[in-house]
Amino acid sequence: MDGPSDAEAPIEWHAAAGAQIDADSHGDVNLGLRSGAWTFALRTDAPEITWAPKGERGRAWVTARGHAFAAAMYISPWTDGAPDPGRALRASSVGAEAGWVGYGPAGVYAGGRAALDGVFFGAQSGTVVAIVDRPGRNEVGGPVCDGARARAGRPRGSASACGRGAGGCSPT
Repeated sequence: MDGPSDAEAPIEWHAAAGAQIDADSHGDVNLGLRSGAWTFALRTDAPEITWAPKGERGRAWVTARGHAFAAAMYISPWTDGAPDPGRALRASSVGAEAGWVGYGPAGVYAGGRAALDGVFFGAQSGTVVAIVDRPGRNEVGGPVCDGARARAGRPRGSASACGRGAGGCSPT
């Protein structure tokens, strides 16, 4: 490999912050550091660390990440174009990922990736829906979304009633 070793690599960084100030104010803070094969990123409440060495024939990576409070933005669901605090949940997550990409002839790339993620839910002060934790069923696809559908008079799988459509609600 060419270039400095990980111990000699310079530290690169980026930072950003943003806010919305109104009746439902919120904001975010992003920080990233990279040196050699190591990267650390903090996106508001989501730290992530990656080791990604590069070689002449490809690159590999291993990543660990988490969300402390607002995974997938379950903290602020919307129904029919307005905030729906009755369905709001705290959501924390942990995850890991590993992969490899190989560089082939004539610009052909091949690789693979594996990931494992877990999400943990908790009620907020205004949450009125049940928190379900049953294997084999989307935690938000059970009574949580079904209750919202019943209140809204929407059929199963309705994106506006569930907030996330088929990706977040189980049709079972």
